[in-house]
Amino acid sequence: MYSITEIQAGSIVRLVPDVRIASLRFHMVRPTYQTAWPDAETKDLFAWVSYASSAQACLLGLISDGWDGHEVFNIVADKICWEGGLTLEEKRRLPEGTINDVRGWGGLAPSDGLEEHREGEQKVSSLDLLKEHWPGTPVKPGWWGPGNERRGFWDTSKAQRLLGWRHEG
Repeated sequence: MYSITEIQAGSIVRLVPDVRIASLRFHMVRPTYQTAWPDAETKDLFAWVSYASSAQACLLGLISDGWDGHEVFNIVADKICWEGGLTLEEKRRLPEGTINDVRGWGGLAPSDGLEEHREGEQKVSSLDLLKEHWPGTPVKPGWWGPGNERRGFWDTSKAQRLLGWRHEG
């Protein structure tokens, strides 16, 4: 499904064929994985992207070669962001400004009373989350496999292929 701005971008390119527009779909932009995992939620498909990778995608949208017209790109980390999460009540008990979706854009730091987590520490797989939260959802063969158990739900291959973008951070 396209957003209104993506529909408008397509219209502009049809009117002025020499214009090139990259529509970038960012998802839960945070400085690091450690600041992202407490905000990860089911409704967001456990997705995030780092500030650095977001900035890189913006730059590549302007300077990359090999595409014309209007293109839409998913700019999302290739692995899920999930360490068990925090309940809304746990988020409310944290110091003011520490959880983004509850009290603003303060971000989390290890000194805010949460232990530091490394990516994938709990070893919950994407398929485990899929079965728990969306039972009966068809699974694309080969999408998740050995060594790729925490692969994200968003396909970023177009951004990799046309922009040369990869998530880092």
